[in-house]
Amino acid sequence: MISQIKSCIRTKLQILYPQTPIYDIEIPSTSQTPSFLIQLKSQTYKKLLNTRFSSFLSFDITYSSDIAQDKVAIDLIQLTLLKEFDLLEQDNFKVRIKNKKCSLEEGKIHFAFDISYTEMIEEPLNRMRDIEQFELRSDVK
Repeated sequence: MISQIKSCIRTKLQILYPQTPIYDIEIPSTSQTPSFLIQLKSQTYKKLLNTRFSSFLSFDITYSSDIAQDKVAIDLIQLTLLKEFDLLEQDNFKVRIKNKKCSLEEGKIHFAFDISYTEMIEEPLNRMRDIEQFELRSDVK
């Protein structure tokens, strides 16, 4: 699921800034500026009822550039990220972004947001075992 979400984030950034390179793990020392770095900051994952699970993800997108002195360009990038990152979708997969905020630290724009989702994991082997046990119990009278 995290790879799908990162893929959606990457696609959205490519649509907004097609000429800017996007990195997942770390920005290489030979990279060009400007560039984006997508980082998963934290994750919680807990079991709900039966085969349902809930997850809460915190992401940080860092924009590195040499425009630290250009306040108008910084404001425009921050505004664009805050406005455009609302719903991430790709194929049949959709997820909504919550708690968006932008900050400027050490000349880099940090766009932080949260995503929460629930998923259902099918366990076909356990289901078959349950059905077989039910059939065995119903045969005994």
